[in-house]
Amino acid sequence: MKKSIKKLFFPLLLVSLVLSSIPLQASRMSSQVNIPYTKSQCELQKAEQKLWIDHVSWTRSYIISAIASLPDQNDKLWHQNADKIAEFLSSANPNYSLNDLKDMLYQHLKYLTDQVVARLSNDWKADIDAYDKGEEHMIHFADGIIKQFPEKFK
Repeated sequence: MKKSIKKLFFPLLLVSLVLSSIPLQASRMSSQVNIPYTKSQCELQKAEQKLWIDHVSWTRSYIISAIASLPDQNDKLWHQNADKIAEFLSSANPNYSLNDLKDMLYQHLKYLTDQVVARLSNDWKADIDAYDKGEEHMIHFADGIIKQFPEKFK
């Protein structure tokens, strides 16, 4: 089991670092455009960043605990975070229904779990298949944004 943890440590660290830099990169890009933000826009951005940071943290924590068979492995908190993200996105965009978003995020968590299980089992084909399915699945999150702002995508 320790070998499995060691094998996953660097990929998980890399994913955590990449995902945690996304809000920072978005912040840099918005400051380069020189768009003035209102207080409510800043609060909205901060709330969304917090949800995604929590998502990365809960994902990392759950995977590590599950691999090591630790007593704190509890996917309930992981799913609660997905619920919060679904609530946030559905309230910010009328093209996203709460139930559809929950279903999409739960499927996202399933694909992540499938990837980890396949990798730990040295089933590289299943790992690649789960990754490909997960990537294709996550692309659909952009659909609601395109519907909300069609003028930006002409």
